[in-house]
Amino acid sequence: MLICVIFALLYLYISPPTSSPDEIAHLSYPRFLLYEKQLPSFQTSQDFWESHQPPLYYFFSTPFVKAFSIFSIENQLQLDRLASFVLYLIGLYSFFILLKKLFPEKQYIQSSAILFLGIPMIGYLAGSFSNDIGMLLISIWACYWVFYKSQTNFVHKQAIFFGIFFGAGLLTKIHVYPILLVCAIFVLWKKPFFLWVEACLSALFISLWWFIHNIQTTGDFFGLSNTFILWKSQQAPFAGIHDAFILCGKLFSGFWGVFGKFNIAYPQVIYAFLVIISILLCIYSLKYFRNAQIKKIFIIIITAIVFVIVQNFTFYQPQGRYLITLAPFIGLLYAFSAQHANKKFVTPIFIVIIFLITTLNSLSLLLIHSYYQKNPIASFTYPRSINLLQKNFQGDETKIQKVGGVLVIHAPATIYTLQDMRLDTQKKPYIHFTSQNNDSFTLTIKWKRLGDTTFSNSRSIQSTIHTSGDVKIPEKEKTLIQDIEVEFTSDHDTITLTEFYVGVN
Repeated sequence: MLICVIFALLYLYISPPTSSPDEIAHLSYPRFLLYEKQLPSFQTSQDFWESHQPPLYYFFSTPFVKAFSIFSIENQLQLDRLASFVLYLIGLYSFFILLKKLFPEKQYIQSSAILFLGIPMIGYLAGSFSNDIGMLLISIWACYWVFYKSQTNFVHKQAIFFGIFFGAGLLTKIHVYPILLVCAIFVLWKKPFFLWVEACLSALFISLWWFIHNIQTTGDFFGLSNTFILWKSQQAPFAGIHDAFILCGKLFSGFWGVFGKFNIAYPQVIYAFLVIISILLCIYSLKYFRNAQIKKIFIIIITAIVFVIVQNFTFYQPQGRYLITLAPFIGLLYAFSAQHANKKFVTPIFIVIIFLITTLNSLSLLLIHSYYQKNPIASFTYPRSINLLQKNFQGDETKIQKVGGVLVIHAPATIYTLQDMRLDTQKKPYIHFTSQNNDSFTLTIKWKRLGDTTFSNSRSIQSTIHTSGDVKIPEKEKTLIQDIEVEFTSDHDTITLTEFYVGVN
């Protein structure tokens, strides 16, 4: 267990802030809760895209975000990750207790099984700000209910507590829903009808409000309809079996470890070796398929994999991190199989697993560190300036034209940037304008902070520019400026900008 903790902390330290998948959007969610005192909703293409996520992880992380807001923004974003790390610690301890109950006096089996929670992708996500770790914790507790608690005296109190757990799982992430559903069937199978009712009512008491919120704000039960706007470009490119194999390969490699923005990976030979190891474990476990517990594990694993594959036929996101929920079940698969093995093999296998997990994580850290040493622009950096004339704008296309390296604006007009600028407000951001022909114009600047879903009138400033000038952004919060909106008005029909950039002092 200590090995898992150490590597998770190293990932947290060595990975630049906002470098893990969708981390900047996940970090926006609890900040919105703090700023606006309400749940975010996806209304326009300018809103951050994690607003469809169930809120439990973000409720848990909000006190961390609030506590660390006294630090600089870069330190905030690094420290906010401790929310995931704490959940990971809870998950490790919970799994350790479960293994002690299921396999008493079999320390090598316990230690080997818990190391499956130390696969590199899990450690990496435990050192990131991601609700995937909340999903992993729910999966670990599902193991507790299926393989231990449902085997004991299951009465009214257990049914109510299981319903509460199930409801909490529904508030975590949609990718854990298939596991929750199958586990609920296993837990409540052949139980009296009134226990099913008690469990269902408890689950509804915890989670029904979220689904009502989804229907009210998006019109569908799961709150995904508006989010599909962003996913239209991610349609599954399936043309045959070959593409299906590519998908499965990406899911498998992503389960073990693909880091950064999916651009840091092991050499292919490593994944090939892991395929062989996985097949051998599967074949060995199938020897004991008649064991009821092993049979349940195979059903759960297959269900989760099929769900993710089918999801990729709707929108293409071949990310194996969605399958990290299977890690505790795979650990138990090994443990239930190992208890039938010859005792003289248990200790050597334990040593091999330690060596494998340690080697893979060490290689991962080396790859991540090397990548960001060579590509510092990809990490969390503050540019001295960003030339907006080279960027794309959103607005009325009839009023915005790029002609020969200048920007022609037909006033009045409003434009806003689409790129993630990540301007640190502690470094005093400003916008610089230079116009042709001594043009004078008045502008209103609005900015979107990390955690804002819309441009707010409460964060705006007016200024008049005569030919050339700077406008400072007087933001008092220790935060990032994500996007900027500029509204131009002028006595002239057109404003021609030869310089238009944001910078920091």
